[in-house]
Amino acid sequence: MKNKILTAAIALAALVLPTTASASAEFYAESGGWTIFKGERSCHMTASYEGDALLTVYVEDAEQAVFWLQNPSWKSIRDEAGYKLQIEFDDYGAWDMPAFGKSDQDGPGIAWVGNIASDRNDNTFMGEFMVAEGMTVSINGRRVGSYSMKDTRSASLTLSTCLRLAHQSSDPFQGLEGVPADPFRGI
Repeated sequence: MKNKILTAAIALAALVLPTTASASAEFYAESGGWTIFKGERSCHMTASYEGDALLTVYVEDAEQAVFWLQNPSWKSIRDEAGYKLQIEFDDYGAWDMPAFGKSDQDGPGIAWVGNIASDRNDNTFMGEFMVAEGMTVSINGRRVGSYSMKDTRSASLTLSTCLRLAHQSSDPFQGLEGVPADPFRGI
């Protein structure tokens, strides 16, 4: 079962993650220390941390977000290799997250999928991400790093606005075929 979850996470993230952080995306905004980019049907935000770490969050829909934490010094990470991370926001409790290795010109990193929509326990990874002051990433009980999430809420709200725009049609009347000119007639 764990292998099926990891395989699904890798497949989803491979579809969402572009080859590079800003591939086919344009600058959208700066917010709370994050840079937000708008793609054709997705948006992502990126923040830099000390030690050359880079965290990128990709969103295509309201269900899941792909997180990609990179650091050029993590040379032993192998592309597509599976890893099991523990991610904890503040002291909310750790999330066990299947992850995989992925590299680009910014260096090797680990990517995982976090839920935006509530799970069966009404928990959301993205919800904790948005309200936390900090995030700690560990693997096999060994801390990978701690990262500030200060002002992440404002950046996440800007990311949400970006995503709405990315999904908006240029034609505001598209899909309204068959709607009467006066929807109030006959009421």
